[in-house]
Amino acid sequence: MDPFSSDALLKEFYSKIRNLNVCQAYKKHMNKEIYNGFKELHKLYEHFNNYKTESIKSGSINCNHGDECVNLYESHVGKCK
Repeated sequence: MDPFSSDALLKEFYSKIRNLNVCQAYKKHMNKEIYNGFKELHKLYEHFNNYKTESIKSGSINCNHGDECVNLYESHVGKCK
């Protein structure tokens, strides 16, 4: 069985969360390529947010998350042009 099953995940989600049935009309199949794109976008945001949050809290700049954010951005920016 394919470990990636967005349909099974969505069915389980909607069976557990009944008050969101209004959203059923908007659900669409998400293929693996789109899912992976969202995962990469989430990683980019997570590194950016961690960089920003840690810089504010500590008052000093640790560039690990900033560097990773830039690397992810540069590896995907060509797809958006």
